[in-house]
This record gives sequence, structure tokens and C-alpha cells, in this order.
Amino acid sequence: GSRQPVLHGGLSLDAYDNTGSILRAEGDLSIVDEQLVTNFSNAAIFGADGFTVNLQHDLQHGNGILLAQQRNTILALQPLLHRFSATRTELQSGNWDSSLEMAWAQGRETSLSVLLTVEDLQFDAEGYKFDGGAINISLDGWPNLSSSPAATLSWETIDVGFPMEDVSMAFDFAISADTGEVRLHGKQLALRLFDGNAVSDDFAWDSVSKRGHLSLDLKQLSLNQILALEDEKLYSTGRLNGSVPIHINRGNLSIASGIVTAIDPGGFIRYEPNAAIQATMEANAQMTVLVE
Repeated sequence: GSRQPVLHGGLSLDAYDNTGSILRAEGDLSIVDEQLVTNFSNAAIFGADGFTVNLQHDLQHGNGILLAQQRNTILALQPLLHRFSATRTELQSGNWDSSLEMAWAQGRETSLSVLLTVEDLQFDAEGYKFDGGAINISLDGWPNLSSSPAATLSWETIDVGFPMEDVSMAFDFAISADTGEVRLHGKQLALRLFDGNAVSDDFAWDSVSKRGHLSLDLKQLSLNQILALEDEKLYSTGRLNGSVPIHINRGNLSIASGIVTAIDPGGFIRYEPNAAIQATMEANAQMTVLVE
């Protein structure tokens, strides 16, 4: 005859800490022929809702599988950022698709696969603006997860006081479920900057030491666009090449042994002083010579 459940009913889970809700879920649970099955259609984790969760576990043999998925607008993740992010980040738009599959069995290692895709991402972080973002990350392993293939990240524009465009990045990403340690090792970075290009194949970050580095090669940067960042009226026709090694140590940035050179045949720099400086120079013949 047909299998009859030993147990079947509704299941409600609510977990809190001193900062608020950790988990809220409602679903059903059944046990049939020593097979435990639970389903949650709209679970919320740390206030971010829209998760579907399915758990199957063989009570006799000790093997099982957990499947979880969330498809939603990126705005559903704002509660997570408010709880965990140290920076002030406001999500504005984007679509999020994530899935998780974990399997376990007696005598075998637990396996975990995580897939994350984000499209059309737009947000502000500490006054910086990010627009047209896309993220693709696939992680495998347990308890140490690593990306395979390389994770990718791209932006149409990033505004940090000056615009960066057509940003693309590929990197290896690893995270430990035991310690929370995150490591990033760069493979490729390219972007448009000051009407030129910046590229790198040497960048890394370690969350434990909070140290990282980025070696940028600069090509055909417009000196005129760089000078336009200044309040003074400076003009130039020159272009620059160079290399800039950036070091990160616990949030502090430093640049050592950077080289920037003008591209032949060079160019000129013209300065048009404002009214106050012009009046000062007119009163001082030696200063007038400097801008003639």
C-alpha cells in the first residue's frame, strides 16, 4: 500500500538575539519511512525575506540534503547590510538570485555549493556611487569554500569624486565557515579612468590581517582631466603613463615607489588665477612672471 506518514504537521521557527530577528520561518514537516522532510516557502534570515528552504534527511542512514534559494530585488537585503556592514550603504536597485545546496552522509565529507548572481545593481556607500553592477560567484567546499571558476564583478560607472567607467574584475574568492576569514586574490582588473585606462593582474585582500595590495598600470591618462579636479583653473594637453602600487593596512592606504611619466611629445600646463590671486600678482612683479 501507499506509505503513511508517521508525523505530519506545521512548523514555525522564530529565533532572536539582542539585535533582532535571526530566523523567521513557517512551513511543514513530515516523517515517512524514516525520511524527514521539511519545507519553508518564505523564510526570513536576519530580516531578509523571500528564502525558500527544503530539507530531506534519512533518519536511519544519516544522509541528507538541504536546498535553499532566494530570488528577489536587492532591496530585500537592506536589513542584512544594516546589521553587518560597517559602512553606510543604501541599496537603490538590482536583482538578486542565490542558491545553496548542502549534502551530508555518514562516513563522507559534507559538501556545499553556493551560487550568487546580481544584476543591474545600484547603491551609494559613504557618499560614493556605484551604478550598473553585476556579480557572479560560485563557491564550493566545506568548511572552507572557494570560487570555481573565478568570481567576476563589473560596474558601468563608479563615482568616488571622479568617474571610473567600464570596470571589470575577475578574482579567486575564499571564505572559511569556521572562522569567517575572507581572502581575495586578483586575476584581472580593467577600467577607464581620466580618458585613459588602468589595468592590474596583481591585487589581493585578507580579512584577518586586514591587509591587501593593488598594483595599477596607468595608460594614456589625460592630465587635463586630472587637473580639472582642482578648484584652480589649470589646463594641459599632456597624457601620462605609469604604475601605482597601492598598499592597504587596516583601512589605511599608502602608495610607495609609484612612477608616472609624460608621454612624448609632452604638452603644456596653463594656469588662470582667480581674481584674488590675480590682484596679488599684479602688485608683485616677480609673481607676475610665473604665469606669463
